[in-house]
Amino acid sequence: MRIVVKVFWFLGLIFWSFFLFVDSYKLFVLNGLLEVFPFNAAEVTSINVIQDSSHVNIDYVYEVKNRVYKENYRMVNEYYNNCNIDDTIIVMYNNIIPSVSYIEGIPLKNRQVKIGIYTSLFFIVCILLLGKKAMKSRVVRGG
Repeated sequence: MRIVVKVFWFLGLIFWSFFLFVDSYKLFVLNGLLEVFPFNAAEVTSINVIQDSSHVNIDYVYEVKNRVYKENYRMVNEYYNNCNIDDTIIVMYNNIIPSVSYIEGIPLKNRQVKIGIYTSLFFIVCILLLGKKAMKSRVVRGG
């Protein structure tokens, strides 16, 4: 029983640590922590803004060095209206990693990545605490 608990504890720790690493990388590349990477305005080839009763979908395609990249945003109407986006949507891309982009004035990507980091940290702490308690348990020790 102790081996099974340790295996699941280890797999859970690896699983949530992977998500923590990926989201931390995304935050770093989006300049969420430090201004490390330069961003330029992209040449947008197409942009579609579809607004229904509750959500706004923004799909855009941009080209950098003869490569085409596609991104999309989905957000609630209220959040979109609070961002005060006018008719011109400016797409910014990372000069070093052109597949990383965001829409100027909508901090949605940084927000999503930070939520992912907080969620991963929460589950890592829960797994560490539960694992510590389980290792002390009489059921796991066989006593």
